[in-house]
Amino acid sequence: MQPPPGGMGYGAQPGYGAQPGHGAQPGHDVQPGYGAQPGYGAQPGYGAQPYAQPSPYAFGGPAAYAGQGWHAWTQQQRMCPRCTYPLQVRWDPSRVQIDHCFRCGGTFLDFGEAGYVVGTKADPHNWRPEIFTRPPQPGPLACPAGHGPMWTYLLGWDGTHVEIDACSHCRGMWLDANEAQTLDKITKEAHAEHARPGSDAAGTAGVVGMYLLQLATFLPVEVYNPTKRKALLVRGLVIALCAIFVVEFAAVIAAGPEIIRPVAFVPDLFESGYVWQVVTYAFLHGGLFHIAGNLYSLWIFGDNVEDRLGRGRFTILYLAAAVAGALGHWLGNLHGTEPMVGASGAIAGLMGAYAVLFPRVKLWIVFFFVQFKIRAIWYMAIWVALNLLLVLDPKNNVAWLAHIGGFVVGAGLGFVLKPKEEPLPPAPGVGLPAGPQMPAYAGHPGGQGPGYGPGGQGPSGYGPGGQGPGYGPGGQGPGYGPGGQGPSGYGG
Repeated sequence: MQPPPGGMGYGAQPGYGAQPGHGAQPGHDVQPGYGAQPGYGAQPGYGAQPYAQPSPYAFGGPAAYAGQGWHAWTQQQRMCPRCTYPLQVRWDPSRVQIDHCFRCGGTFLDFGEAGYVVGTKADPHNWRPEIFTRPPQPGPLACPAGHGPMWTYLLGWDGTHVEIDACSHCRGMWLDANEAQTLDKITKEAHAEHARPGSDAAGTAGVVGMYLLQLATFLPVEVYNPTKRKALLVRGLVIALCAIFVVEFAAVIAAGPEIIRPVAFVPDLFESGYVWQVVTYAFLHGGLFHIAGNLYSLWIFGDNVEDRLGRGRFTILYLAAAVAGALGHWLGNLHGTEPMVGASGAIAGLMGAYAVLFPRVKLWIVFFFVQFKIRAIWYMAIWVALNLLLVLDPKNNVAWLAHIGGFVVGAGLGFVLKPKEEPLPPAPGVGLPAGPQMPAYAGHPGGQGPGYGPGGQGPSGYGPGGQGPGYGPGGQGPGYGPGGQGPSGYGG
């Protein structure tokens, strides 16, 4: 393989010979951990790839790269392999220095930085072999550190794909704009798919315990569906339901079960004007196992629904499903005198919304002693079918129609209240938005302000203009390049 052709930005570019202010920048000359890092010889996860062609990460690249004489550029001289714009060094919130292109939004991560900036599973050492959708191939992009052409890795999982460029010499990784989110999603889901329920909590005992619980209850366990924010309403509901159950239990012991009839749902009393019962019944429970099962389902499904819909719409959905559950039970038990209690109708509504909002999320279930994964939409379909069958059993004392009523209303509101799809926000320091595209000046790279050096927040001098004066782009201060947001210079 020959070196990349000219025009890639690796020749001699005007304005980059001697740049004052760049000689000694704190943390740039010698970066801790980049000299000799343990594990560089044979790296687990790279050597044993399921392909005949070995990974260049494990063996230092193909023999064709030997003797090319590539010059290792300093960090201040690294160029974007996409648009040849100089990369800017910036601090990621995780306190890692990354090289970012403000023109195309790409980012170069040195070896070991992906685990801090993107996520631990995104570190190439942690890539599972199942996510490789083809053997590694030589790619068209050159390493920003000056080590020649990089290799491309096409990674994929569950219909999502991303192509990553990596250097076989320095083990750096190039991510185009927004590729960090896709890489993080693929690697996390692949790891979660292969983790058994309970394995993170207590090893073998946790796996066995979770299996037995699922075998006895048919309760599901999410494979992977993280939330972006804390589910404060769900947590508040869990606390409130537990507190009310304690008060209810004490009241029943002291005065008998008749004391809860005014606030439980009794069809006969509802017909007599006790309309508040369509809501109050959902905060009572008939026993310890009853409330435990409901709280588990509330915790599993409720946090994601709250996260997706927001607290206001979550509250509307929860209460509407509770009312629908009561009305469903009433339609099947007109003039009935038996009280109904439990949050099952409301939680069934959350399950219906979950099926609409997250149909492709997978759940672990146990069926006929076999544990396997199933998509949420199919689990909900089986659950509804079982409820419909059990409605036909006259001896059953479970309010199955309340479940169905809550589920139908929850699914319907899930469609109505579902927010519009929005692009994922960029991960910290990765996939940052590119700057405005301006015409190049005198044959030099453009970007946020073309000129003899890139803009940004760098030091003043003949190099980047930054926020102070300099011969590079003005940034937010004056300079001889385009003025940016500050006073204009001799440029535009």
